[in-house]
Amino acid sequence: MKNISNTVVVFLLVAFISTGVVASEVGEALILESEGGSVIYKNKKNDEWGAMLFILNDREVFSLFSTGSVESVVFEESDKSDFSSGGKYLKLNKIVRGSVSTAEGKSERAERYYCSFVEMRSGCIVKEGTGEFCGGHWGEDDGEWMAEGELTTIDVRKSGSRAALEIDTYFKNFSNRENYQRCLSQWRGAAQRVPTVQ
Repeated sequence: MKNISNTVVVFLLVAFISTGVVASEVGEALILESEGGSVIYKNKKNDEWGAMLFILNDREVFSLFSTGSVESVVFEESDKSDFSSGGKYLKLNKIVRGSVSTAEGKSERAERYYCSFVEMRSGCIVKEGTGEFCGGHWGEDDGEWMAEGELTTIDVRKSGSRAALEIDTYFKNFSNRENYQRCLSQWRGAAQRVPTVQ
């Protein structure tokens, strides 16, 4: 009976994707859905999640973040209020923990809080910030973020004033190869070739 129950819940979640933002808990996972994309939080421990996956159009599954040489990455739970007004973007809360060297040459534990903004129709991380920027809130227009008294367009690809080379450089500066490809292939369209990250 448990399998049938989970199947019904998943079916209902898929049915509501096109109607707006959905937030659900299924077993040991939290699922946030909108615009054909789903963010899945897994491995909860002490109010933090140890893993985050993205499912695009119920077919493609990938990790939004690569940890590389970072000692520890965990995620604080997002909810419906973290979606932009139209549900196109979701603010994700990430904590990176590791060791840093002090001026005296000693090693200390440290952590840094980041907010990342994912486009739900592609899985593209369009912006990443830290500090007071993360304490902002969504503006009235979909994709506008108000922080530190300034309104920012979260997705630089939507800014008509930026040249293609500037946008290419922007994504190279904070993206891993997979995110870079997702963001720029969507933006440039299928007819244009996306340059490789070196």
